[in-house]
Amino acid sequence: MFLGQAYLYAHFGSIVVNGNARIGENCRVQESTTIGATNGATTAPCLGNNVFLGSGARVIGDIRVADNVAIGANAAVVKNIDASGTTWGGVPAKQISNHTSINNLCADLFK
Repeated sequence: MFLGQAYLYAHFGSIVVNGNARIGENCRVQESTTIGATNGATTAPCLGNNVFLGSGARVIGDIRVADNVAIGANAAVVKNIDASGTTWGGVPAKQISNHTSINNLCADLFK
């Protein structure tokens, strides 16, 4: 697993990260989230920089998430998110706004 600088687990509890996942810098992961592979695959998600995962979010499979993306609570991401600076939610996840993840991350990182 690769973790970028300033990675933050915001709350303790039930966070699952596949050993092959790659997580960019300044990411924030809320409780009860999963960043994992499917059916024993050796490939796992790659999250860009400044990604926010809301409580209960799932990012599953050999997929890529662009920089500055916010993924809402209980969303299930099962395909690539190529649009930087967007917000995604639902099951399966779909784009719900053009807001970036920046408001969900530590403001001191962007000074």
